[in-house]
Amino acid sequence: MNSNNLIAVVLIILAALVLIYYPSFGKNNELTGSATEIQVGSSALIANYFAIAASNALTTDGIKWSGLNPGDVDVNADGNNQAGTSNYFITVSSDSNVNVDLCVKASAPLTSGLNTIPLASYKWDSDITNPLLTSAIAIDLVYFGADTNIVPGNSDYYRFWLSVPGSQAAGTYTNTISFKGVQTGNVC
Repeated sequence: MNSNNLIAVVLIILAALVLIYYPSFGKNNELTGSATEIQVGSSALIANYFAIAASNALTTDGIKWSGLNPGDVDVNADGNNQAGTSNYFITVSSDSNVNVDLCVKASAPLTSGLNTIPLASYKWDSDITNPLLTSAIAIDLVYFGADTNIVPGNSDYYRFWLSVPGSQAAGTYTNTISFKGVQTGNVC
């Protein structure tokens, strides 16, 4: 027997002995010998969740003004309170797990038949305590950020004001106002 064959036989015998006496050789995370414990990592990804709800005044009556006349300026909507909070509010559900930024937009100008009241005449403000006319801006057709970082279980209050042009035709003018919530830091 030459030396190459002898080396090959010795290596085969050694490999067989390793496999017989160490059957887990080359396998990972198995208990061997006197090992009695293995530690592995675990993880859980919790999805972001939030929900918003409109106040009864918003969902039942909507935003409305009663008894307007041509030439009226910055008239309070019927649900505006004169001091403190308003009957118009959006609440972030208490079971939400992230803070929420709120956004608002109009579907179109207030319209009655072929007549409209310009969007610039329809103002709004929001605040977690006291929305003010001095901070009001004109409503727009694209979402505009209202208040930010609303904590679950809290509300954002809104007030609305309308100015009626002096030559405005009589009629019932309507549109739709949309409120949207996004996770704090995201774009409306």
